[in-house]
Amino acid sequence: MDEARKETVIKEINYWKTHQLLPEHYCDYLLALYTEGEGEKLANKQSTPYYLLIYFFNALLFLFPVLIFQLTDSLFLQIVGVFSSIRYKR
Repeated sequence: MDEARKETVIKEINYWKTHQLLPEHYCDYLLALYTEGEGEKLANKQSTPYYLLIYFFNALLFLFPVLIFQLTDSLFLQIVGVFSSIRYKR
C-alpha cells in the first residue's frame, strides 16, 4: 500500500478513536494492522469531567427555590428567588 494512503488511513482511524466512532479495541487492532505492529501511540487524554460541575450547579438551582421557601417568610423574596433560579432556554 502507498505510504501516503497509509498515512491517510491511520489519521482516519485515529480520528475514529478520539471521537469514539468505533470501539477502542477495534481502532487499536486497525492501527496495529496498518502500522504493521509499530503503532502510533496516542497520548491518552484525560478530559476533565466538566459535566459533573454542571450537574452540581443544576442541582443547586433545583434546591435554591426550596431553600427560599423554607428560610423566608416574605412572599416577595420567595417569588424573586423562584424567578432567579429559572433558566430560560432559547
